[in-house]
Amino acid sequence: MEKKTEIRAYKDEFYPPVPTKATKFWRTNILYQFYKFWRLNFKIMRIVVKGHS
Repeated sequence: MEKKTEIRAYKDEFYPPVPTKATKFWRTNILYQFYKFWRLNFKIMRIVVKGHS
C-alpha cells in the first residue's frame, strides 16, 4: 500500500480572505480615495521641500 501525500496548497486556508462590505465601500469611495491621494502627495512634498532647503 502506498502512502498518499496531501497537497496543502489547495486547502481553503491558502486562499486570500474575502473583503467585507465596509472594506469594499472604502476601496471604491471616490472622496476617500481622493483624500488618501492628497494626503500621500502632501507627505511626499514635505519631504522633497525639506531636502531642497
